[in-house]
Amino acid sequence: MRKFDELASQSSIVKPENYKKYESACAMSIKLGDYSYEAMNRLARYIKARREGSTTDTIHETIYNVTESHLGVPESSMWDECRKMLNGLLQDVTTLAENILDPDVAVKGSSYFCPG
Repeated sequence: MRKFDELASQSSIVKPENYKKYESACAMSIKLGDYSYEAMNRLARYIKARREGSTTDTIHETIYNVTESHLGVPESSMWDECRKMLNGLLQDVTTLAENILDPDVAVKGSSYFCPG
């Protein structure tokens, strides 16, 4: 993040051809963040319902349903697929952290022409 702040203070931008690398990491981060948030909410509702003595889905069904709806991952490979997604995100972020230090990733904002 400091590197992005530094680029901004120098009126520099990340070259558009490098956006795909950033888009992928952002999309996966948002997807996993939304999944985690929804899982937390559903688990909180599950716990509340159980404390109140209400009949509800099992905890397994609760986790399965949120995983299926937010990640599109089948129950049989739920944990393995989540692990793969997290590993992929970690690799993307590591690559981005290394690449942002490369001086060829950015150019001065006013010197780069984007036809449009």
